[in-house]
Amino acid sequence: MSTRKIHFTLLMSVLLWAVLTNAWGTSALVFGTLPNQWDNYLYGYLSRLVWALPFILLIIKYSDQLLVDFKALFTQRPDWRSVCIVYLLITFYLLAGMAANHGGFWVNHELNLLQELPKFLIVGFSEEIVYRGWGMNVLAASMRKNKANLIASGYFVLLHFPSYFIHWYLEGSLALSVMLTQAVYVLILGLVFGYLFKKSKNILPAMLIHFWSDFGSILLIG
Repeated sequence: MSTRKIHFTLLMSVLLWAVLTNAWGTSALVFGTLPNQWDNYLYGYLSRLVWALPFILLIIKYSDQLLVDFKALFTQRPDWRSVCIVYLLITFYLLAGMAANHGGFWVNHELNLLQELPKFLIVGFSEEIVYRGWGMNVLAASMRKNKANLIASGYFVLLHFPSYFIHWYLEGSLALSVMLTQAVYVLILGLVFGYLFKKSKNILPAMLIHFWSDFGSILLIG
């Protein structure tokens, strides 16, 4: 697959999510209004898996053109040293955020684990499949891995923009400072996830750290 076509698939990942995102309020149309926001959560689980499916199929179809084929994405031996270092750094960041926000030890006791655990596991799985399992993986087969990581992370940042612009369209307000702050944070995380993938050639470490960075934020920072 040519580089132009790869960029097209990654751009389509952003546009597809702009259609599927629940920022449009789609969950109420699909599931109606369910108790305890289950309509939002169920739609979130389903929409993320639907969104990731085309890229799973791309990984399988173009396995011979990838740095790592589909099976190896989950079976290569992880570089546990890099995983542990990144886990400790992310945890330190989360604890620092907890201390800054709450003045000491704090845990979000209002968290519904039955809803939130599947949500963040699916987010980590789907986003890593698209931007590391497909994007960085296919780009790294024809260019330097660091450059492939940077490009894939750039598209990963773009993925987080549609909801802001949809809210702007629907409600007339654009949280520009929040969007730009998140963009910097997401870019750093994307590069970290790509680093884990580069070290292990296994996508599971990136998925696990992705899960922990997202879930840990609401658990320890709120």
